[in-house]
Amino acid sequence: MVAARRLRKSMLKEMPNIDLENINSINNTNIKHKNNLNEDRILKNNLEGLSSTSENKEHINFKLKIIIKIFLSITIIFVCLIVKLFFKEQAISNKFVKIIICEYNKDYSKNACIEKSEDIINSLYQKTKYIVPERLANSIKEKYIVKVKPYIVNFEVKKAIKKLFIKEEKLSSNTGIEINQDENTGMGGAEPLDNLVQTLEVPAAQVMAMKDNVQKILSKKIDIKLPVKGTLTSKYGNREPIFEGVNSYHTGVDIANKMGTEIKSATYGIVKKVEQNNKYYGNFIEIETDGVIFKYGHLQKTNVNVGDEVTQESIIGLMGSTGMSTGPHLHFEIKIDGSSVDPNQIIKIY
Repeated sequence: MVAARRLRKSMLKEMPNIDLENINSINNTNIKHKNNLNEDRILKNNLEGLSSTSENKEHINFKLKIIIKIFLSITIIFVCLIVKLFFKEQAISNKFVKIIICEYNKDYSKNACIEKSEDIINSLYQKTKYIVPERLANSIKEKYIVKVKPYIVNFEVKKAIKKLFIKEEKLSSNTGIEINQDENTGMGGAEPLDNLVQTLEVPAAQVMAMKDNVQKILSKKIDIKLPVKGTLTSKYGNREPIFEGVNSYHTGVDIANKMGTEIKSATYGIVKKVEQNNKYYGNFIEIETDGVIFKYGHLQKTNVNVGDEVTQESIIGLMGSTGMSTGPHLHFEIKIDGSSVDPNQIIKIY
């Protein structure tokens, strides 16, 4: 060992180009570099450990939240069942529970809100009617019923946005009817303005009555088909007013086609009424089938008489634009017990 060290020292002395200090500094630099690498590895491992720990903690917290929510839901359901089984009378008699039940049972639909607003305005008018001229009040009321209220009832944000970008909408169906909102296609008026109270203001009771009437008609299992193919220009229900002094609530559907298009009976039945030059429906026909009335309005010509028996192949008239109409079309209406129903709920039109 000693001899080897002496030999090494003598060799270094004989090599003048080698700087011992540089060698020592290089060795020190290598050692520092190795230490830095080791430190980086340790730091990286620590960070990975921290991230995995945080992920595990988040996963555990998520599971814990789900468990807590499930537990609370089960607890609430259990408490409600206990109250319903053993403390029902005490709960119902509680004044706060009564308030909650009352608010829950209230109708907050669009029509109900409109009716409530109308009641408030009417009560205010009754207190100030001696100040406001009666003629002005009636004029405002008429404008509201004819224009403002139908607009509010029919207003939908989705439709309003759609109208900004789409001027015309056409949709085809397997019934041979196209939905077309072009203003140049024919459509017509409905009932006189005097019938607004009966048709435009539709409370919940009338909605239920219509559902019952639809079920009555469907239970009769009458074979019904569309009387004509064409373009659907007006659906059943509230719509924007077309003529002054005419109810904007539409009691049927309007199907437009060329003038003189043949109209067939939607069912078998007996002709109950044929009227010419009616102010509102022009030339129209009413056919009865098992207590259900089918009405065909705005005809150019009628081909049947009262008492005639018709089938689904019978051509009862020709499409026209008589009465209050903007162009050739058929007003098709279905009634039972004197009340109209939406034809689309009886036979799929759109």
